[in-house]
Amino acid sequence: MGLAKGQWAIGGELLTARLKPSQFSRDIEKEHAGRVSLLTVNNYLLYGISDRVNAIVKIPWVKWAQSAEEPDNHHRTETITGFRDLSFGLRWVIRNETVGPGQRLFLGINMSIPSAESYSINPFTEDADSVKHSHFALGTGQTISDLNGEWWFRSEFPWVLGITGLYRFSWQPSVIDYRLGQQAVIVLHGIRQEPVFRNSFVYIRLTTKVERPDLWDGEKAPNSGGVYMDWMAGLNFEFTESLSGVLSFEYPLWRAVRGTQLDPLSMAISIRKIMN
Repeated sequence: MGLAKGQWAIGGELLTARLKPSQFSRDIEKEHAGRVSLLTVNNYLLYGISDRVNAIVKIPWVKWAQSAEEPDNHHRTETITGFRDLSFGLRWVIRNETVGPGQRLFLGINMSIPSAESYSINPFTEDADSVKHSHFALGTGQTISDLNGEWWFRSEFPWVLGITGLYRFSWQPSVIDYRLGQQAVIVLHGIRQEPVFRNSFVYIRLTTKVERPDLWDGEKAPNSGGVYMDWMAGLNFEFTESLSGVLSFEYPLWRAVRGTQLDPLSMAISIRKIMN
């Protein structure tokens, strides 16, 4: 939903996931045995600059915990916790018909700045095996943008249908020559118009992501890149006109990957409140 001029909205998503080497990989490395868990809190603040333009600030936080069955310098038990890179963006409201049959169409651009601690060493060099290092960092050490859009259509059909898309890219490598791979994401949404019970509606989602490998020193990073499809089922809650939320469960449907990319099994709770 778009905001009118002067309106504020706050929201967030709490997500917990268990990750493991992809069952779809054609090249699973058994020495990567262990467990990885993820907890994220994605907070945001949305403001209506005008009836057509909204500004957004995102403040993501993460806890990454992994345990290795046979720990060494390359695979070890560790926990990393903290705020990730801050993100700022604008969203243009093209159409926003909220009552009865109609459409919603938004276009946007976001930019994250390197505000969180990033990698201090290339984890794929031979030298990295001789010192303690991590394959996960809070920040990317680079400026990243995404172009995004969403379209929703409501009619007499029993389902509200939607499609969202995103293209993400980095502007430059980090100071140690790490560059995030480009990503393209398409998401198909369906929300049942008849409630399961008061103010709750079945919500299903199919996500397809195409991801180019990350680059370290201009070389493709192992265990990155591929094509991913995920399926989500949940409930969309419309508590009041200004308060809404989603409870969802997501799991991997299909992959085209090589290496030890991680598959998540996740649950998420999100909520949004329009202040005025």
